[in-house]
Amino acid sequence: MQGMWKEILKVRTKAADAAQAGRELSGFLSPTGLPAGLKAYKIFRNSMHPNEVMLMLDWDSPSPELGGSELARRLAYSMRRHGLVDLSAWQGEE
Repeated sequence: MQGMWKEILKVRTKAADAAQAGRELSGFLSPTGLPAGLKAYKIFRNSMHPNEVMLMLDWDSPSPELGGSELARRLAYSMRRHGLVDLSAWQGEE
């Protein structure tokens, strides 16, 4: 079943280097290499906690397997060296 859903990848960095983590996330997301179904992405920095950065992926595709999309799992793995990583997938209520 097709549908709109979101994935959120949050990284809490070891020091105040969230800007570097955000640049790395941007580097992984080449517009020419985005997977089918990924409609948009945006990177946010936490205004209250300068050591946190978040990536939001907007999908229009079947919901992912438990554990998230392959793209998000790869990004989460690569960002672990920066600190604590949290990955979640969200679907709207019908």
